[in-house]
Amino acid sequence: MYNYKFYDNNQLINGSYDYNYLPYSYENEIENKHYITINNEKNWYIKFNNLKNYIAINDRLPGKKTILGGWLNTQRKYYKLNKGSMLNNIIYNEWKNFINDRKYKKYFIIHVEKWYNDFIKLKNFIDLNNKSPSKETNLGKWLQSQKNNYRTKKNNMLLDENVFNTWKKFINDDNYKELFICNGEEEWYKNFNDLKNFIDINDKLPYYKSNLGKWLGAQKYIYKLNKNIMKNKTIRNEWENFINNDKYKNFFINYKECWYNNLNELKEYIDIIGALPHKKSYLGNWLYIQMNNYDLNKDMMKNKTIWFEWRNFINDDKYKNLFLSRNKINYLTII
Repeated sequence: MYNYKFYDNNQLINGSYDYNYLPYSYENEIENKHYITINNEKNWYIKFNNLKNYIAINDRLPGKKTILGGWLNTQRKYYKLNKGSMLNNIIYNEWKNFINDRKYKKYFIIHVEKWYNDFIKLKNFIDLNNKSPSKETNLGKWLQSQKNNYRTKKNNMLLDENVFNTWKKFINDDNYKELFICNGEEEWYKNFNDLKNFIDINDKLPYYKSNLGKWLGAQKYIYKLNKNIMKNKTIRNEWENFINNDKYKNFFINYKECWYNNLNELKEYIDIIGALPHKKSYLGNWLYIQMNNYDLNKDMMKNKTIWFEWRNFINDDKYKNLFLSRNKINYLTII
């Protein structure tokens, strides 16, 4: 059961409410009063007060991996995006006043200040050595973390727009961008985006002998074996989401599935039209290739299951009259 209580606007604005009945405002108003529920808000204020008590005792924010630290990060994201608990104007203003309060402000600025300090260290290192720091060093680890945060818009890259824009400008600066483009992960993402753009424009996969087609073939292979860059969880998840995305997944069904899909489409076409598709159509061209492959026993027809499937199809009483002519006169019929 929900406990309800009404507060007028002055009580809500001034914060003069009973903490046993904490406020929650809805967009609808009844005679200039807000309809109040306390369940979620009471929990929010309990954690909010726990956070302030933690800071007062420890003189720092709770760790990210703690329950309270996790709650804190969630509130920061909600505040930045104006979603979740921050859709409540009372809570939003409470949080805004909290993080800008002189007593607490320093705890929320310090993360951004530390980021900029590390950022300056990175730039200085690159300017001095003309290379990125080793992944084994603290600065190198920080660099890898920023790359990941930038791609996924996490942590400071999400919470502070200035940080995001500073990093974006940095990695696209002519003085530094080559160091990022040459990086294995950056190069992978460049090819990955090129592949998506190619599919979006051409509605097909790149030719397998092209550079992009060769890269695609390599990704399929190493993804299947979970080796090389596909051991990187972020990249592997990115690839899995891509090949299972409704927009792209039809391009990545395996060749056997694709072959059976085309065969079923061909049967449906013949059943409806009563003739073979024209050679210049996609389905007609596929049919022509299968007939030649069957005659020469090559490519997909080397698969015995598919070879017998095709033989049964062209000898089926329902379809065989269309395939009786070895010079394929029937096949050239224009529909």
